[in-house]
Amino acid sequence: MQIQWMVVAVTGGMLLGRCNGASGQAAQPPSFTQLSTRADAAYTSKHYAEAVTLYEQAAALAKSDDLANVEYNEACALALEGEKDRAMEMIAKSVDDGWADRDHTAADADMTSLHADPRWSTLLARMDAVTKAQNMRWGTAAFKTTYAENLSDADKAAGLSLLWAEAKFGFANFWHVPELNWDQTYTNYLPQVLATKSTAEYYKVLQRFYALLQDGHTGVYEPEPLRTITVPFQTRLVEGRVLVIGAYDATFDMQGVKPGDEVVAINGQPVKDWAREKVAPYVTASSPQDRDERLYYRGLMRGKPGTVFHLVLRTPGGKESSHDFAVGSHNPATEFEFKMLPGEVAYVALNEFENNKDAEEWDKHWPEIVKAKAVILDMRSNGGGDDGVGAHILATLIDKPVLEPRQESPEWIATYKAWGQTQPMHRYPSESFPPDATRHFAGKVVMLTSPNTFSAAEDAVVLFATSKRGVIVGEPSGGSTGQPLSFNLPGGGTARVCSKHDSFPDGKEFVGVGVMPDVAAHLTREDLVHGTDSVLAAGLKVALQ
Repeated sequence: MQIQWMVVAVTGGMLLGRCNGASGQAAQPPSFTQLSTRADAAYTSKHYAEAVTLYEQAAALAKSDDLANVEYNEACALALEGEKDRAMEMIAKSVDDGWADRDHTAADADMTSLHADPRWSTLLARMDAVTKAQNMRWGTAAFKTTYAENLSDADKAAGLSLLWAEAKFGFANFWHVPELNWDQTYTNYLPQVLATKSTAEYYKVLQRFYALLQDGHTGVYEPEPLRTITVPFQTRLVEGRVLVIGAYDATFDMQGVKPGDEVVAINGQPVKDWAREKVAPYVTASSPQDRDERLYYRGLMRGKPGTVFHLVLRTPGGKESSHDFAVGSHNPATEFEFKMLPGEVAYVALNEFENNKDAEEWDKHWPEIVKAKAVILDMRSNGGGDDGVGAHILATLIDKPVLEPRQESPEWIATYKAWGQTQPMHRYPSESFPPDATRHFAGKVVMLTSPNTFSAAEDAVVLFATSKRGVIVGEPSGGSTGQPLSFNLPGGGTARVCSKHDSFPDGKEFVGVGVMPDVAAHLTREDLVHGTDSVLAAGLKVALQ
C-alpha cells in the first residue's frame, strides 16, 4: 500500500499529513482529505471493505495530483478483500492516471494474491514503459558525469543549460525577482562558464548564476571533492556586529574566545568586507534576514577540512586578540528539549524536523505538557525538514480546523505560448487542517521564532499564525519555504530549484518577507556575555500574563 499520511519534504512541502477530524463540527460533506484519512485508518485496522468504499468516495473528489495514489490504495484493499478482478481493474486505472512505481508495486505484499494473474506481468511492463518514457524526456541522467579537475567545455555548457531549463520551467518564485531576464542571464553566463580553468572555478560561477534567483530553497552544491564545511563554532550578526555565539559542542577548544566577543577581521580583511566579497556572491537567500543568517551564521568561514582562518577578535571591553581556527567536523545540535519553567510553563525546543523524533518526544512528554498552564514552543533553531512533524504537534494545540497555506506551482502549456497567453500557475486545492481528535492542550501557547526558523518549520509557524492559537515572540522567520526539485550536475555536483510557492491562505506573502512576530524581541550582546536569553524572557512574560 502507499499511504500518504504525511509528505516528507527535505525543506518544506505540502501539508498532507492528517489526524482524524474533530467531532462536533458543523455538518458538511467530508473533504477529500477527511475521506482518504478515514480510508487509511480503515485499511490499517484491516476493515478492507470499508476502506474500499471510502477510497471510492475520496477518488470522486481527488484532484489529478492525488487520484492515482488513491486508486492504488483502493486496489490494495480490494486485493486483500479477495476481489482480485476488481483489484486488477483498479490498479490498471491507477496506471492510466499516472501511477508508475513498478518497484514498489512488485514488492508490495498487499498485492501478492494478484501475482498469478496473467495480467500482472503486463501491468508491470506498462509501468516500466511509462517510467522509461518519462525518464527519456524529463530525466537528467545524461548530465550526471564523473568528477574531473577540469570538466570539458561540453559538460560545462550542459550544466549551465540544465540549471537554466530547470529554473525556467520549474522555479515558482520568479515573481520575487521581476527584473531578472532569465534568458539573457543564461546568455551572459555561457561564456563565463566556458572561460573557467577548473571544476572548482566552474561551480563558483554556477553558484553565482543561481544566487540571482534570490531563493533560499534554490542553489548549487559542489561535488564531494570540493565540498566545504565550517569552523566548529558559531557566529551571528547581533546588533550590527558579528559576534561569537558559541561552539557547536563542548569539546571544541575556543582558545579563550567567549560568546559575545566580536569578530573584527578574517584573514586580514574587515569581517563585513569579507562577507560581502567572499561569501555574498554565492548565497541564495529569500529575505534580508535570511541573507544575514547565511552570511554570518552558516557561511562566514567555510573551507575544506584543515583550512585555517586567521581571526582578529575584540572583547566587549575592547581588548583585541588574534586566533587561528581550522575547519573541522562537529556534533549536531540537540533536536528536542523539554523542561518546566517557573509558573508551570512547559518549554519545548523543536530544533529540527528532519525526522520524526520531535513528534515522538512530544508524545512522550504529552502527560506533562497537558498539565502545564502554558507552553512555549522554541522554533528559533529549526531549519525545517518534514512538514508532518510540525503538523502532528500543532494538531494537539488547535481546537478547530485551520486553513492551510495557499500553494502554487508553475504549469507549462505549450499552446498558451503559441497563442501568446500567459503561462498559468497550478493552484493546489485548499484544505482545512483538523485538530487532534483525542488530545488538546487548552492553555496559553507562545511560539519563539528567528530568521533560522525556516522551511517546514516556517510552514508550522504559518499554520500557528493562521490558527490565532497563540502569540509569536522574537524575530521574523526566514521567509523561505517550498518544495525543492533536486537534480544532478556534471562532475558530481547537485542543484535544486524551488518548485512551489506558498503564501498565507488569504494570499499574504511570507516568502521573501518572513512571518512577523506579534511581540518583537531579539538576542543581545548582553545575553551572549551573561548567558541570558531576552527572547525567551519575553516569551515567558507573555505566557504568564
